[in-house]
Amino acid sequence: MYISIVSTPIQDSRGDANLVIRCKFCKRISNADVVPGSVTPYLLDDSGRFKTIAKFDCRGLELTEFSPRSGWSASSVNSDVVFDDITLTDEIWCDYDEKGKCEVSIQNFQSQIIKLKH
Repeated sequence: MYISIVSTPIQDSRGDANLVIRCKFCKRISNADVVPGSVTPYLLDDSGRFKTIAKFDCRGLELTEFSPRSGWSASSVNSDVVFDDITLTDEIWCDYDEKGKCEVSIQNFQSQIIKLKH
């Protein structure tokens, strides 16, 4: 299962979430939502260390893995060039900034899920 950026209505509820699933055994509905305002950029100064880039509100389920997939963007440090719609399926991405005359890349992508207590 993958969390979408698009919200889906939660059945028998007035709310919506980025992921809504129904257990095929017990028929219970569970959901996960990206916490509004929690998405933050990972900057060059953050390189080499873990940083919280998003928070999720999970109800009836637990996130076990983060797969970056597609829809990312990166900015060159040598110019104002922005690279959009980056796919990180292979957890590595490289391109060249003609304006800044430098390679731009995302490498050694790692993630971890930290469960917060309420």
